Amino acid sequence: MREDLALALERGGIDPRGLNAIQRILLTTDGTVTDMLEAYFQEQMQVVVLAQELLDSPESIHELDLDPGQPILRREILLRGKLSGRTVLHAESVIVPGRLSERLRIGLMEKQQPIGQLLLADRLETFREIVLCTRRMVGSLARHFHLYETTPLLSRTYVIRLERQGIMRITENFPEQGM
Repeated sequence: MREDLALALERGGIDPRGLNAIQRILLTTDGTVTDMLEAYFQEQMQVVVLAQELLDSPESIHELDLDPGQPILRREILLRGKLSGRTVLHAESVIVPGRLSERLRIGLMEKQQPIGQLLLADRLETFREIVLCTRRMVGSLARHFHLYETTPLLSRTYVIRLERQGIMRITENFPEQGM
């Protein structure tokens, strides 16, 4: 396993040997999670946008080399099976719109598409740096997954870099059970 992945898991107190194959893949992949979930569940996924707002960053964001006051797009989404209606992933993103192509900005702001698929469509060569993987209780996200608040949730936070510059920080959450 790559050293940075091992460190991200270790920081979050997760022993990869205690995870099943799909959980290890989702926590450590640098590919498009939507495609993997569609293959695993054998169902097309749809994006449900819970919140999206353009604002000035209230704080510095170290992973993105961002100072307070710079414009950011905050986005919170669910990935849900188109047929089953089952929520399989919750994600929160901080995006620096000024570092994106116009096509990608429009795709994020006006279309309900997964970020990974938009990056692929724009044919951008990006690098995903996983900074943290954790296990916690689902808490307030329970209503989206139809689970009890004490159900374990796996989470990973990563930064997407384009030409060595951070363009997005994304935290993806998925329930430990059912994966």
